[in-house]
Amino acid sequence: GARATWAPSAVVQGACCLLTGAVSAFMALALLRSKTRHLGTSSELVVPTWRDGEELHRTVPPERWSVAAVDLLQLRKVVRCYAASGKILPTDRDQFSTDDNRIGPCIHTVVHQLIKPITDKAGKMSWALMLRPEGLECHVFVTHSWGEGIYEFIDKVLNSWPRGARNAYCCMLSNPQNLDISGLICSPRDSPFAKALAASTHMLVVPNHRGSIYSRVWCTYEAFIAYSESKEIFTSCAPVPGLMFAVAAALLFTAAGFCVGVICETVGGHGLSGVGLHWSTLASLALAGLLPPLSASRTLIWIAGCCQGTNMGIVCVALGRTTWAGWDGGRAALKLEGFTYLALVVLSEIDRLKRLQIRAESAQLCKGYTGRLRDAESSVQADKTAILEELQASGVEKQVEQSIRVLLDSGMSTHTLRTASARGVGRLREAGHVNGSLTMLSWVYLFWTYVAKCYDVVATHHDYHNRGACDSLASGTFLETCARKEAEVQGGAEKDIWSLWCQSGQRCLQPRCAPMHEQPELLFNAVSALQLALWVVMFFAIGKDRRGFAASMLFRVALVGILCLQIDQGSESCQGWLMTPSRGIAWIVVAVVAFPLCILLPIAGPGLVSQVPGVGPWIVWILMARPRWD
Repeated sequence: GARATWAPSAVVQGACCLLTGAVSAFMALALLRSKTRHLGTSSELVVPTWRDGEELHRTVPPERWSVAAVDLLQLRKVVRCYAASGKILPTDRDQFSTDDNRIGPCIHTVVHQLIKPITDKAGKMSWALMLRPEGLECHVFVTHSWGEGIYEFIDKVLNSWPRGARNAYCCMLSNPQNLDISGLICSPRDSPFAKALAASTHMLVVPNHRGSIYSRVWCTYEAFIAYSESKEIFTSCAPVPGLMFAVAAALLFTAAGFCVGVICETVGGHGLSGVGLHWSTLASLALAGLLPPLSASRTLIWIAGCCQGTNMGIVCVALGRTTWAGWDGGRAALKLEGFTYLALVVLSEIDRLKRLQIRAESAQLCKGYTGRLRDAESSVQADKTAILEELQASGVEKQVEQSIRVLLDSGMSTHTLRTASARGVGRLREAGHVNGSLTMLSWVYLFWTYVAKCYDVVATHHDYHNRGACDSLASGTFLETCARKEAEVQGGAEKDIWSLWCQSGQRCLQPRCAPMHEQPELLFNAVSALQLALWVVMFFAIGKDRRGFAASMLFRVALVGILCLQIDQGSESCQGWLMTPSRGIAWIVVAVVAFPLCILLPIAGPGLVSQVPGVGPWIVWILMARPRWD
């Protein structure tokens, strides 16, 4: 295009976009990290109203011995105050530090030095019924081994709290610690654990830094009940540490790249290609999502930030210089696209840290677990004997072990994932985790491709009419008009356009001059973009256990789309991307076959798809297999 003068307003707008993105990212992170709920005061717990705890637990059923999320936040504050004031002290078994705000005193210490003394004064009821004597309906059953610190436990539970759930059963808070608990659990099937779990909709597994909870027999029994009741089992995950610093570093590299792009484009003769930088950004982000979430992927994200920032700087300066009439309609789209890829850089770094955290939680669950329920230990041998006898009599011991294996591999264990695993799909590694950066990268690439094709059709149609090319085609004077325009126009973008049209010839321009409703390419691309919009609706409507399946499938379709784009471009006979009708058969197959399958198969879920005779397990494996390079 022509470069007469440089309008710095475009650079200012680009810098404002970059600053707005940074501020928005930090505000979103701060909002996610803040849990500003009313915490109450410790005095409400120190002097509780006395009630007959034994009578309460006889009249209130176990499925109502629950606490709300706000109660856990309140407990965290109380423990913090008690530890700081010396009311909760380290023991030989638990040498915690009062300055530690990440792990905290272990559950045993908190129960013996805080929960039991306070509930004893209140009437020997559980902590849950002390706070709410009428009880709360159980939505989430929390399974843990008491080996974790109280801060570690509360942070993981609250960070992974299922959407729509209000109350949770936690044995340390739900069971009356001052009453005869052994009498309540002498029959595992009739225990409060079993009744509360049967009433819940979700089971939340809390890993800890000491060892696997499935080395404890009661946790394996709870897994057995959850499997028998077809419950959805999820692994809880702690908040990601160092998130703000990591995002700030990624944005810093992007800002540095933006400055480089502005300087290079302003000086001229920079030799940098905006298209090359764009593809470098895509490749770096894709590799960062596929590689293990270590320093290599972090370096790739920083490279992607530099490339995208440089590309944004070049585009902003170019927008300030251009005089192309047809370019004005694409200004907003170019800025929006740049902002989208900037968000991708930030999301990739967040996703990398989340993947690190998820793998750490999985390692904690595996630590000390042999893979056999019978190897689990118990402090009371009679409990282990009774539980193992019930497991043996059920005949589903192997299925429960497989359910736990699915949980360890996938981060969740649901009916559809267990079914797929039982059908021979193999180990579904991190199937419950959505790789947000790769998913957004795939969707953005496909969506922008089809939107750009729609814009190409509309913009060039109007451009041809406005410049008189279509009139000359209709009157049969196109060749004469071409020769006259090339001779009359004195250089610049106008001369470049007419030279390109004259070289392309009538065959390439004729389809673009047809009325809009007679251009099937516009309808085809618009329907394709609409299908991608429907995919987003489907993605948030289906269950969490199907989202990993949907995201993995979309990523594979995007890879095929890149290949199809190269095939279509290689077969183009018309010169110039503005005139090419891009009707490649490969893109048609992707839009007509792949996109509908991307919507329908995740709705069915991997379990149902795996039951397709003969090919079902192979389809799921191909669509969900993830590289394991570490």
